[in-house]
Amino acid sequence: MTITPSTPIKNNINIIDIAMSILQDTYYDFTLIKDFSPQHIAIAIIYLVIKTYGLNIPGVTTDEEHINWMKVFSSTITADILVKIITRINTLYKYVERTLEHSSSATKSHS
Repeated sequence: MTITPSTPIKNNINIIDIAMSILQDTYYDFTLIKDFSPQHIAIAIIYLVIKTYGLNIPGVTTDEEHINWMKVFSSTITADILVKIITRINTLYKYVERTLEHSSSATKSHS
């Protein structure tokens, strides 16, 4: 199957919608936007969607090949930068999850 930005990935949600949702969520960590270039953040989000949903890019099978296509958008992207950004995004989601769990348990104890 050829993957395009409008290909439905999950419940008729496409890559663009998923990537935009993640981008919007990154604003909860305002230092992420300050610490990394917009191009690096965009590339990391696209890569995160590709890996999360197990998407295949024709001719790209290794991490090095992924970095090569990313260099089209930013010649300064590295695997280290990619890992740092994705780690921060994952940390953000874990923090939100813990906050929601804490909020939910506090609400139940007051019922």
